[in-house]
Amino acid sequence: MVKDLQQPGGNVTGVSDMTPVDRQVEMLKYVFPQAKNLGTVYNAGEVNSLVTNDLAKIACEKNGLSLIEATVSTSADVAIDTQSLVGKVDAIYVSTDNTVVSALETVIKVCQDKKIPLILADPTTLEKGATLALGFDYYLHGRQTGDMVARILKGEKPADIPVEFANKLVLMVNSKNLEILGVQVVEFKALLEKYVEDMRSQNVEVTLEIK
Repeated sequence: MVKDLQQPGGNVTGVSDMTPVDRQVEMLKYVFPQAKNLGTVYNAGEVNSLVTNDLAKIACEKNGLSLIEATVSTSADVAIDTQSLVGKVDAIYVSTDNTVVSALETVIKVCQDKKIPLILADPTTLEKGATLALGFDYYLHGRQTGDMVARILKGEKPADIPVEFANKLVLMVNSKNLEILGVQVVEFKALLEKYVEDMRSQNVEVTLEIK
């Protein structure tokens, strides 16, 4: 839609809704430092999922993790392909893949039965039973977009306004899931608070919400 993120050109700019994959993988390694293999389930037929998976590979390499992939074609494949990761991974990551999210309950069941941490890209789905979710709040995302609209209404040209990414993230943790995993909840919460402090020191605004 735009020629360049810094110089969009034409009459289009905006705030991207690309999920912050690098931050999600970084957070996983921060709170589960012993993790070596990260599993992911996605539909290789979804273009967005392919892009996200490529970003996950880069992020894993940067954080000393190996990405173990399981691909699906339909939601009916999700349970068996998630099961195929058991014994091979230390945690499982689910992005915003439509096929997998539509069958998220089956992923959650496998993870809970086998005591595998489940990390999601969409905080709004955390309470279904996942462990952690780091992503953006769509309301705050809209406010950020509104600020950009205000600049345009004051006379700036969209072509000259760089495309932005979400500048405020939400980190949600599911206390009940931590108990299922046998994680010391108080100590884990303290680790998450330290992570949030570290992110803020890097000028990344993260809000911690404990469910």
